[in-house]
Amino acid sequence: MTKSKRTSKKMPPAKVEPGPRTRLAIERADKAYRERPSRTYVEWQGVPGGFTAVSPHSDEVGHGRQMLNAFGTTSAEFMIRNLTSLEVAVRGRGEARGREAASVNAALALMEAVAPQDELEGALAVQMASNHALTMEMLCRAKSTENTEHLALYGNLAVKLQRTFTAQIEALARLRGKGQQTVRVEHVTVAPGAQAIVGNVHHYRGEGERPQSKDQSNATYNSGGSPALLGSDSIGAPMPVSGRERAEAVPNARRHKSGRTKG
Repeated sequence: MTKSKRTSKKMPPAKVEPGPRTRLAIERADKAYRERPSRTYVEWQGVPGGFTAVSPHSDEVGHGRQMLNAFGTTSAEFMIRNLTSLEVAVRGRGEARGREAASVNAALALMEAVAPQDELEGALAVQMASNHALTMEMLCRAKSTENTEHLALYGNLAVKLQRTFTAQIEALARLRGKGQQTVRVEHVTVAPGAQAIVGNVHHYRGEGERPQSKDQSNATYNSGGSPALLGSDSIGAPMPVSGRERAEAVPNARRHKSGRTKG
């Protein structure tokens, strides 16, 4: 007579309750989450010959306004055309069209973070979301391959795409007037017969040196810390002078007393 063995499934251990610090972090995160704006999203619905994006709730007019705002436009044609291109750019490789609403909704969230104000910024936001999706794909491919050539290929493409993404952010800032730079000139010295010198200028005068005449140019310190004197040529080319080369004081001549002859 054989004894039947009953297999008992092990229950996973009960998870501990969050501690005081974790609970505090959760409360802060919950507060920040509630203060963040809600992002728009779509659902794909199959239609004869393809698919279409539909509202996930009953307020279709309100959802349409949200979609137009995400693309920075009032043109439904502009929004629909770019939404179609966005879906192609962000869906997984080999996936059928209209199967990855999550990828499109993630891209829409990024676009709403950009908050385009017009169609030009809307087009840039679409490119930024598409570039981000492709960047992450190249990084994932580089991580999963064992071939060093493929690693170099995918890694280089990812770096180029990351630089492009940074350039897109800078372009958006320039469009919004945040990329203007102000150049402040602290001091300008124009040497006779030479071009202007812009920057902090320090004058050098050696010990015991008499003041220079009006037609003599002042010496300035170069980047190496040594003074550069202007030469005597017509264009005033600087002639480097080492800091060690200083005129030594001429010693006083000693007077020899002549001896007196005794008478």
